[in-house]
Amino acid sequence: MNEIERDKKAYSLAKEYLLGLEIAGVTSELIDKYLHFSQSLPRPGAIAEIYKHILQSAQNANMKPGVVGHAIGGVEKLGMILCEFQ
Repeated sequence: MNEIERDKKAYSLAKEYLLGLEIAGVTSELIDKYLHFSQSLPRPGAIAEIYKHILQSAQNANMKPGVVGHAIGGVEKLGMILCEFQ
């Protein structure tokens, strides 16, 4: 099994698992919506970039940067304790 096949299998299993939980409102369409990458943004080139984006997303609209990173001067500084996002 090559890397692409492995990733597709992992995606399928994760999606099956989420749908199997039968959580109200969680549908196949909703999952696909959140996993759709914008064509206007560059795709991350490395896992470290994906992790940084996840942390930046954690700064939700309600709490803004005060949730993650504010107290330490920004999300980028978390790299020191998160093995440079690797």
